Amino acid sequence: MSSDLETAQAEYQQDFPDRPGTFCRYDVSLDGVADLRDPVVCAKFNFAPAILACRWKYILLIEKQDPPTWSVVDRLCRAGVKGVLVPSQRHHGYNLVVYEWDETTVKPHDPNNDLPMEST
Repeated sequence: MSSDLETAQAEYQQDFPDRPGTFCRYDVSLDGVADLRDPVVCAKFNFAPAILACRWKYILLIEKQDPPTWSVVDRLCRAGVKGVLVPSQRHHGYNLVVYEWDETTVKPHDPNNDLPMEST
């Protein structure tokens, strides 16, 4: 999830700029979020912010290796982190990446019920 619409669009269109999609706001109520934009937090988790700029798709799909960010996620999850705030690599904003949630912690903000809902 992105901090603003422009950042969300930049993240969404990074590989396929003309693909259709729907953007929506989310209501998030989540404990255990680490702000990896803060150098103090990065130091606490022994995290080098430069790792966020790795070419993870190339590493995964071409080199057939796990991107270095995956080991960071594993380490953060073991420490009880459920999500992270990270600077966008594509725009001036930032993103919230959530690793663990349910319908009570992250839900679409849809006061007019415009979004289609899955049937149960």
